[in-house]
Amino acid sequence: MTLFEIQQIIQKSELHRPNCRTETRQFLVGLSSNFQVAVTLTLKQKWYDKNGRLRVIHYLSKDDIPYIYERFQHQLNKLVWKNQYDRHGQSLKFLRTWEDGNGSKRIHLHSAIGNFPKNFKFNTLPTLVEKASKQCFEIDYQHKEDICDSGWMEYITKEVGKHDTDKILW
Repeated sequence: MTLFEIQQIIQKSELHRPNCRTETRQFLVGLSSNFQVAVTLTLKQKWYDKNGRLRVIHYLSKDDIPYIYERFQHQLNKLVWKNQYDRHGQSLKFLRTWEDGNGSKRIHLHSAIGNFPKNFKFNTLPTLVEKASKQCFEIDYQHKEDICDSGWMEYITKEVGKHDTDKILW
């Protein structure tokens, strides 16, 4: 078999391989009716910690992102659902992604949030997001809330690769 024949076989097999980006977008557009609010949070690139008298600098890594998101999610659930979160296990639904512009931008988090209480007042959400983000010292002061729709689902998956979904925190 020649090199040209091998390249032809590889090209033909690539045509039939599923594309992660399109498959993910199709799946998430079907779920978009479960989410009402879109939130964007910016992360600090470094922060300081006092360890006794010593001031230690911490730099953000990609491994920290799931833990930061879990803490933010926990704090927001406590503020929105209050006692029902602890007692009855009621919680918000989150679809979480992160983006860094492949190293050219600051790391920021996108999420679609749903399952709010029936009597929840959405005009209080920016204040609650700010309170929850202050509890997570890695999250910067910038945040944005918006209405979640199928266009938001496509936007938050813009950095999903053709062969991986590493930017989505399932």
